[in-house]
Amino acid sequence: MKDVPITRWGFISPERAARQRELDIKAQIQSLIEGAQNEYERQAKTPEMPRIEEQQQLRQAGETAAPLTEERCDSAQECVAEGDSRAKVRIEDVLSLAAAKIGKEIGADAIISLERKQSGKADQPVLVSVFRKSSPDGLAWEKMAYQTNMKQLMPGSIAPIKELLMEGINRRIIRKGERVVCVEDESLGLGYKGQLFIFDVDQVFFNISTMHLTENLDSQS
Repeated sequence: MKDVPITRWGFISPERAARQRELDIKAQIQSLIEGAQNEYERQAKTPEMPRIEEQQQLRQAGETAAPLTEERCDSAQECVAEGDSRAKVRIEDVLSLAAAKIGKEIGADAIISLERKQSGKADQPVLVSVFRKSSPDGLAWEKMAYQTNMKQLMPGSIAPIKELLMEGINRRIIRKGERVVCVEDESLGLGYKGQLFIFDVDQVFFNISTMHLTENLDSQS
C-alpha cells in the first residue's frame, strides 16, 4: 500500500496537502500585511495625541496654539512626502518578511532583491542582491551583490526583470533546476509599489539565457 502523508489535517493526498500549504502561505502573507497596516496606523496616530491635549490646555489658558502641521513639516507637500516615505518603509518590510517566509516554505534555492538607490531614475544602476542557501537545512545563507543596468520600459512590464534574471544565470549565480524568489520595490520605476514572484529555472529559460537572446523577449509580457 502506498504511503499517505500524515499532516495536521489527517490522512490526505499529497495534492491536497500541497494546496492546503499554499492556502496557509497566502493566509500568512495576508496576516503580515494586515499587521503592518495596523502598526502603521497606530504609529501615525499616536504622535498626534500629546499635541492635541497640549492644544486644548493652551486654549483653556487663553493662549493660541500653533497648527499641528507647522511643527511636523513646512508644507502640505512635505507632509505628504513624509507619509509616503513611512508607508514605503512598511511595504518594504512586509515584502522582505514575505519573501523570506515563502522562500523557506517552498524550499527556494535563492532569494533575489532588486532596487535602485534613486527611485525611478532610469540611468541609475540596479543593485542586485542574491541570498543563496548554503546549507541543506536552509538555516545558513550567503549573500552576494552586484550592480547592473536595466532597460526602462512601459510601466507594468516584467521584461526588464527577466533580463536581470537571465544575467544572473550567465554570471552562474542562478543555476538550472533551481527555484528562486524575486522581490522588487517601486524604485525600479515599473509602476508597482512592490512585487514578489517565484520562478523555476527550467531548460527553456536556461537555454534562452545562455544564448543571450534577451532581445527576443516580448516587452508587453
